[in-house]
Amino acid sequence: MAEVLQVIELPETHVRIVVDGKKTPLLRRGGGNSFRCGACDTVLVEDAWSWEIYNLVLRCPDCGAYNEVGKPATEGR
Repeated sequence: MAEVLQVIELPETHVRIVVDGKKTPLLRRGGGNSFRCGACDTVLVEDAWSWEIYNLVLRCPDCGAYNEVGKPATEGR
């Protein structure tokens, strides 16, 4: 299952961790869902649970949009 992330403005400095990279996916874990950029639909995270990436900001290498994961569910815990 793929979840579309919410596009946000650039977060304040030193408040949130921004994951930035040149290749996609930015993160790959061992189980769970895939997460797509809310602006261009690029897969930014593969096989992760939302609680693993909650509160991270993911900058899309393809379009430059900043994305965040919504409030984590308790799946997989």
